[in-house]
Amino acid sequence: MRPNTIRLLYIGNKLNKDGFTPGVIETLGPHLQKEGYNVAYAGTYKNRFLRFAEMVWKTLTLGRKVDYILIDTYSTSAFWYAYFCGRLAKVIGTKYIPILHGGDLPSRLKRSKRACDKLFKKSYANVAVSGYLSYEFEKAGYKTIVIPNSIDISKYPFRLRERPRPKLL
Repeated sequence: MRPNTIRLLYIGNKLNKDGFTPGVIETLGPHLQKEGYNVAYAGTYKNRFLRFAEMVWKTLTLGRKVDYILIDTYSTSAFWYAYFCGRLAKVIGTKYIPILHGGDLPSRLKRSKRACDKLFKKSYANVAVSGYLSYEFEKAGYKTIVIPNSIDISKYPFRLRERPRPKLL
């Protein structure tokens, strides 16, 4: 399939418009669009209950119309957004891909083993953004693909400092 024929639903916390730090969904999503993918988003409401409702609704309504559902997956309460959307995707027959974020996900693997098995063993792929997460997931029995977080290093020019001093205040 060529990129412009692939349709994606990207589920995450897209809250930059509300003053939050841009999330991965707000950097990766536009890059995918530039490459020619058709991307729809879910997770745009500041209120967590409305955000969850939007994620579920778009999974149900757009899920059968897309080729893949990308799901930003964290270890905190947001894990359950990923869990429910992944389960819904499985029920409607759409391939879903959790994108793994956060250093505490290995703890979630231990705390919620059954839920993690249902989410990560039934996914089309699990994308780890670091070797650390990939190692921990593989150790727990989940296959992963490593695609590192990318930053535009041209926005961070090198500056040699002879005597670096931290400025805390």
